[in-house]
Amino acid sequence: MPRMTVNLPDPVNSLLEELADRQGTTKTEILRRALALYDYVEDETADDKLRLALIDKQDHPKKEIVLLENRMARKVSSERRPEPQT
Repeated sequence: MPRMTVNLPDPVNSLLEELADRQGTTKTEILRRALALYDYVEDETADDKLRLALIDKQDHPKKEIVLLENRMARKVSSERRPEPQT
C-alpha cells in the first residue's frame, strides 16, 4: 500500500484526531471515509441534476452541501425551498 506524508495545520489535525477518537478508528481511516464521501458527492452532483441536502425529520431541507471550485462549502438554507412543480 502506498504511503503519503501530508502537512496539516494544527486545527485540521486536531479535528482529524477528534473524529478518529469519536469513531474509535484511525486518522487514516477517517481520511479514507472522507475521500469516499467526497467522491460520491462529486459523482452524484456532477451533472447538476442532483443536490445534496441535510433534511430534518419532517423532510424540510435545512442545509445544502455544494461543491465549489474543487472545495466543499456549506450553504445554509434557513427557509424551506419550494417543492418542484410536476
